[in-house]
Amino acid sequence: MATRTVDLIRHGQYGPDGELTPLGVEQIERLAARYRDEGAPTKLWVSPQPRAQHTGRILAAAFDLEPRTIMAIAEAVPSRPDPPPKAFADFPEESIAKGRARLDKILAKLVKRARGTDRHMVLACHGNVTRYLWTRALGLDPLAWWTLSIHNGSLTRFRVHADGRIKGIRFNDVGHLPSALQTEA
Repeated sequence: MATRTVDLIRHGQYGPDGELTPLGVEQIERLAARYRDEGAPTKLWVSPQPRAQHTGRILAAAFDLEPRTIMAIAEAVPSRPDPPPKAFADFPEESIAKGRARLDKILAKLVKRARGTDRHMVLACHGNVTRYLWTRALGLDPLAWWTLSIHNGSLTRFRVHADGRIKGIRFNDVGHLPSALQTEA
């Protein structure tokens, strides 16, 4: 029976210019090396933002895949916790609704029953996107994403089965990074 494995990769550490720092490049190169040991994916989707594009270029070279830019996985604030942290207290409600809608739309595509052959998709995206898609795919409270911490260059994986079951495999996995290379901001 077919499965669809979905890997959500948080971009590497990045600087003020939006590009990965040398540390961020090393985080993603180590992740790519991990894939060489585990097997390459069949598809690579990349957020349009520079930090994710840079991450995607590194992964594409390692996987020998053509990355596909997907606007729907750009960074978003998909809901506002109550009370909201200061950084998001004034975030426009319209932006939140639009972000949530586009993430929900892409999630619907990702969690459809697996058919045909096994597929392994990688999405080079962002912390909020990863946390939200993970919680929603597993049927958790829509606000639960806000309570989760996520590292740069981390691997989050869930699997969709032919019968529609979704199984969480890994969340915020940084086993490929020594502690000196682990960052969250």
